[in-house]
Amino acid sequence: MGITLPPGALERFSRYDAMLRDENQRQNLTRDLDTPDYIQRLYLDSLMPLTLGLSGCGAVDVGTGAGFPGVPLAIARPDITFTLLDSLEKRCAFLRRVVRELDLSADVTHSRTEDFGRVRQNRGAYDIAFSRAVAPLAVLMEMTIPLLKLGGLMIAHKGPAVVDEYPAARKAAATLGARLRNPILAGVPGTESRHVLVVADVIQRCPSIYPRKAGVPGRNPLGSLSTHQR
Repeated sequence: MGITLPPGALERFSRYDAMLRDENQRQNLTRDLDTPDYIQRLYLDSLMPLTLGLSGCGAVDVGTGAGFPGVPLAIARPDITFTLLDSLEKRCAFLRRVVRELDLSADVTHSRTEDFGRVRQNRGAYDIAFSRAVAPLAVLMEMTIPLLKLGGLMIAHKGPAVVDEYPAARKAAATLGARLRNPILAGVPGTESRHVLVVADVIQRCPSIYPRKAGVPGRNPLGSLSTHQR
């Protein structure tokens, strides 16, 4: 993949994997641990955005769940400061232990993304917003774009079918002050894995009315006909 890991990264990955397996017996964090290609599906896939050549910055992982992609990225890039954001406190408690024991440059926040984005100090606070399997693209953009600085990047892991979401997502991007790039086909070398990295650039400041209240973006996504008529 052309990614160089810092000293101690492999040990941290091993410790994270052990913690994840142990915690997965108490709460259902991920089913991928039981698959033969779990290293590819969880860890290598999470590192795929690093092939874009990211520089040191502040980043937020929206809907991080068990810590993907945020924890692998934080292990691989200690120069990037992460906020791991999730709506379930039980998952956040686990991630706080991970951050503490692995000494990662990250903090963990328990909040719904829409609520987090409506807090003044969080708006325009980050250079990059990562996400993996969180929401349809137009919904995800409303959750993430308000968190980003002018010139910031939204980077989302999606499946190939995301191309069907692009017409609505481009409309959402225009409303939010962003420009959606063409999808980037990405895969782990030597495997049949084919995911898409969706990247959007923030080119204008996001209107203060976004994100709308929790639950509204999912019920009435930007770019949809009902939103346009309203």
